[in-house]
Parts: sequence; C-alpha cells; structure tokens
Amino acid sequence: MIPDNRLTVFKQALTSATRALAARRHLDVQFGKGEGISLPPMAELPSPHALPLVRGEADHAALRLRYHDEGLHRKLRPAGAAPGTAFDLLEEIRMEALGGEHLHGVQHNLARRFEQHCMQKNLRPDALPLMAALELYARHYVQGMEVPAFLAAVLDRPDMQMQPILPKLAELRGQLADQRKYAALALALIDTLSHTAQPLERGDNPGEKSLSESTAQAETQEAEASIASPGAPEESADSAASMKVKAGGALGEETAPRGEETRTSRPSPYPYNHEEETP
Repeated sequence: MIPDNRLTVFKQALTSATRALAARRHLDVQFGKGEGISLPPMAELPSPHALPLVRGEADHAALRLRYHDEGLHRKLRPAGAAPGTAFDLLEEIRMEALGGEHLHGVQHNLARRFEQHCMQKNLRPDALPLMAALELYARHYVQGMEVPAFLAAVLDRPDMQMQPILPKLAELRGQLADQRKYAALALALIDTLSHTAQPLERGDNPGEKSLSESTAQAETQEAEASIASPGAPEESADSAASMKVKAGGALGEETAPRGEETRTSRPSPYPYNHEEETP
C-alpha cells in the first residue's frame, strides 16, 4: 500500500507559503516548538473548514515577522494594561492590513482566524466589551475586513464611545506603511477614546494610569529621547532575528525583525486556492 503523504505535502506547501509571505527564504517553520515560527502541531490533514484557520495562524506570524518592528513598538507603547492592550491591538491590525492588502487569500484566512477568536470569546452584539468593539471597528475600517455576520449589526449603530474615533480610524488606514506615524495616530485615538470610555480609561485596576495619562507620558518620553540623542539611530529589532515568533502570540511577548515599509501588489505565496488582485 502506498502511504498517504498528503499531510507532508500540505506542511511543505504551508511552510513555503509562510516563508514567501515573511520574505525570508530560509525561515525555520515548525509545527510545534521551534526557533523561527512555531505553528500548532498537526497530526492529520485539516478539514476544509479548518484549513483557512491553519493558514490564518501562519499568515499572521509571517506578517508579524515582515512588517513589525518590536523595538519601536516597545519604545512607543503606553504604560498601563488597558492603553497598552489597545496599542498592541491596533499594531496587530496594521501589519495584517499591510500584508494582506492585495492578497485576497490572506485576507480570507485572517478573517476566518478573527471570526474563530470571536466565537471562542462568545461575543454578542448586544453585550460587546469595549476592547472587542474597538477591534471590530478597527478591523473593518482600518484593515478592510468583513466582520463576522453575527457581529455586523454593531457597525450599523455606532454608539457614543465609537462615533468620535471613526475619523481617526480612517487616518490610521492612510499610514499603514509607516509604523511610527501610525503609532502616533494610534496614541491619539486611544486618548480620544479615553474621554468617552470609562471602563477602558481605568481598566480593572483603579490605580492604573488613565489612557490619556499613559499616551501623554509615551509622547513626552519619545520627545525627550529625541532631544537627548538627536543623532542616535532608531532602535531596531533586527538583532532579535533569532528569537522565536509564536503563531497567535500577543505583541510584546516575542521579538521580531523590523518590517519592510512598502506596499506593492504581488503574486500569492500560496501554491493553491488563492486568487489575487492585480491593481
């Protein structure tokens, strides 16, 4: 009997696609623990339903390697759990939007990944936590993602918390290729949201800095650093190239090489099932 090698072929194809999307030909991709990108272990070929979810995790990890500068992110990240989480979330959306802009297959995979996360959190449109609402609006207006059908009603009725940040989401969309400028806009958005959203303002800990205090502190620190070292080179995460990037991990937990800052149309890295737009 000829052994079924479809799983091996799939892993090889997914590895090649991940390397292409990350723009790293010799990237180490492991199904389990590894030194490069670590994807979930896979004992059998994914079902047609699960296939986009598996690809979504690989795409997310690859785009983080390619477009995210962890050193710059840490430098600009505001203090406090709530503002820091919001800042991490907006940066994750930036790198996904930048990498999937002209790749319909990647967009589909990332949308399925997001939908799965929403289902795991049991999110409902009539009782949506503020951070989940921010993610929903940002993924739709910044990333251009079609949100899950069971949450789409939220976008039809922007509440008093989300209404003021809609223009700022449009501004973020225009700065996807520049992480520093995008981060400045993200901090401004978080500050605006802090004036209308008390749960996000203080988080779960009454002693935490507010969003406005944290963003102001981050901006002040950056300005002071620029004055103190006007000619100093910007911190880069290139030296952390050997560190692991875990699929699905939160920003700030792992380091990744600094990303490219150009957006161009390109052929799909996938050898199958992707029709890409050619502008």
